[in-house]
Amino acid sequence: MPTKSVSDTDLGQVIADFEPPKEAKIEFNVHSDGLSIVANKEGWESLAEWCLIMAHPEMKTDLDPLELTDDVLPNRMFMDGRALVSFWAIPGQPDVAYQDVYFHRSDVIGDEYWHGMVKSGNSRFTKPAIYAALDRYKTLEAAPRVEVEKKLGEPFYERRSMKGSTVCYKADTPEGWLGVDYGLDNLVAYFGFSVAPLWEEEPAEGVEVVIDYKGEEPPA
Repeated sequence: MPTKSVSDTDLGQVIADFEPPKEAKIEFNVHSDGLSIVANKEGWESLAEWCLIMAHPEMKTDLDPLELTDDVLPNRMFMDGRALVSFWAIPGQPDVAYQDVYFHRSDVIGDEYWHGMVKSGNSRFTKPAIYAALDRYKTLEAAPRVEVEKKLGEPFYERRSMKGSTVCYKADTPEGWLGVDYGLDNLVAYFGFSVAPLWEEEPAEGVEVVIDYKGEEPPA
């Protein structure tokens, strides 16, 4: 099994060398019975390797928790569907007497494994969902505003400042909107969205609100 020894002296190099193989499939599924971890052979080997890294003698005991997305598994695994995080049961109350953690060995994950028994797939409000949503709009990078509005339509909210403008459009994202920052040249400098909608924030000094919803209600 291609695992690193906990006696390796260079923790930074061990972490840098960690890369799950392209064949690895891993799912973390929180459901009413508890947590299921479903993985194929390569997925379990990757998790075993990461567990040994966490036990490395140079690993600090007081460090901030490492996040599964970014810190452990690469973003592309989630965007490609080779890694899933599903938290569909968290808002409600469990309908069973107890919950537990389950370990599954399977060559398939997601709907192919569960066959509709439980909801599966990357949850809407996770880093992977955000990355996937923004990946759909990567053609907007450095695009002129006229091209952006051909794709997204008219804005419903806009702020202008000495540095340019921030404009909100309705879009297919987990939040239902996309924010675009334009420079003074009217080219896209940045795009994304946040949990706190821009239109609910108090404008900073020197910032002018040009368009306020344009007669439409913002996404809920």
